[in-house]
Amino acid sequence: MTKARHSTPLGDERRQALILAAYRIIAEKGFEGLRIQDVAANAGMNHATLYHYFPAKENLIQGVVEYLRQELVTPLDIPGSDYSTPLGTVRSMFLATHYRLQHTPEFIMVLSELILRSRRDQAIQEALKDMDSRWFGFLKHTLSRGVQEGALRADLDLDQATTTLMALQRGLINLSFTCPELLTVERIIEAVEKLLCG
Repeated sequence: MTKARHSTPLGDERRQALILAAYRIIAEKGFEGLRIQDVAANAGMNHATLYHYFPAKENLIQGVVEYLRQELVTPLDIPGSDYSTPLGTVRSMFLATHYRLQHTPEFIMVLSELILRSRRDQAIQEALKDMDSRWFGFLKHTLSRGVQEGALRADLDLDQATTTLMALQRGLINLSFTCPELLTVERIIEAVEKLLCG
């Protein structure tokens, strides 16, 4: 039995190049500007090669969602981040979002485009639901560990606290577009610590 061509290192590189090309186009032009021919050209390939790796546009978009998910779960090495404790992990999550807002706005643009598009596109909605479900699970596990270790409030409602943290993260992103002057990440982290620690 032979391996599929796209499972080779070269195939992985080409697949990744196509995902990044789509990511850049969505960041610059939104979904309205996402054309298969442009993605292939941006990645230095023809559209037949693109269809080899992504048989449909939805598969390519799923690849972009997976790329974002991987980026979100990869810890950023930024000043003040500390993933060694549950509370440090939560703090670092907000610091990472703030960092992305300032230094990689294209990341936020693509995520926002996907969220808006999910209202009209079932495939994107399902992909984002999966991403949020994994995020919820990771955060809830982190908070549960904090409660068990005595670092967080013993009476913490894990589901409610997890949902609140996720909503605050999304709100941070939304405010960056509408009221950036209100973004004081230190104040948000202080409020989060009061919620979690009492």
